[in-house]
Amino acid sequence: MNDQSLHHQKHDSLSDEERSLFRHEHNGNTEASRDQEQEEHQEPYKPPTWSRRQILMAQARHLLTLLVIDVGLPMAIFYVFRIFTTEIVALICSGIPPLLRVAYVLIRRRRIDVLSMIFVLAFIISGALSAVTGDVRVVLLRESFVTLVIGLLFVVTLIPLTTKWFKVYPMTFLVSREMFLASPPVTWTDAAGEKHSRSRADWLYNEIKPYRIFHLCLTAGWGVGLLLEFAIKAILIFTDVPTTQVVLYGNIVLIVIIVTLTIASTLVVFRIRKRMEQLEHEWLAINDYTPKSNDNNNQQ
Repeated sequence: MNDQSLHHQKHDSLSDEERSLFRHEHNGNTEASRDQEQEEHQEPYKPPTWSRRQILMAQARHLLTLLVIDVGLPMAIFYVFRIFTTEIVALICSGIPPLLRVAYVLIRRRRIDVLSMIFVLAFIISGALSAVTGDVRVVLLRESFVTLVIGLLFVVTLIPLTTKWFKVYPMTFLVSREMFLASPPVTWTDAAGEKHSRSRADWLYNEIKPYRIFHLCLTAGWGVGLLLEFAIKAILIFTDVPTTQVVLYGNIVLIVIIVTLTIASTLVVFRIRKRMEQLEHEWLAINDYTPKSNDNNNQQ
């Protein structure tokens, strides 16, 4: 007698209750097997990502807000108030919009808006130097003194200072981080199965070494360029060069330095962008265990 006949005889000898229980267990095993097959063929979880167009649009909106609050409104307030009040009062009032933005970001997001702080500092310095009258050389040096202070800020941020309260980052990184606020964060799962999420700018700076070197070099370039502009302007002012030529040459030097630094920065950014994307994919391929974690959970 074959195995199939024995199985039928055993099945016929069962009571109705035992047959029902046997049928229920068989169906349950079949459904569990089907669910397991579906889970095995299910694609691993991938964190939501934004398209390049969405990121660019969000960054454009953020940049437009910065330009309006930190540049547009202060200039409009300065030129309007200068008609009715003194230049010092106009300068002080023009610094109110970026100052309010600094306070808002500090209270709402618990961080300092670097760009707004630079503009506030520039208005304060301009207002203080405007109070000095009677010396043409000081008046001519006023605008360059602002670039001197900003250049020193660039150089100071190159110091690798870290405390339990704050950490010093290169100035160009702090500026670029404002642009990255509209980008989605980087998420990954480590080998222990713990999920992590960090802003894209902070993640790039902490995990991608070429990105850190890029901002260190870029910050150094801007710092040296701004300090060079002040030095050339000071040499022109405190020599026998006529005032009209000081203004002309000073503006030419400032424009040349700013345009050169801007073009160089833009070219370098476009040159390393693809390299940064490649390094990002390589890092996530090695350190992101999200697909593996989900596969293990499905098998369990």
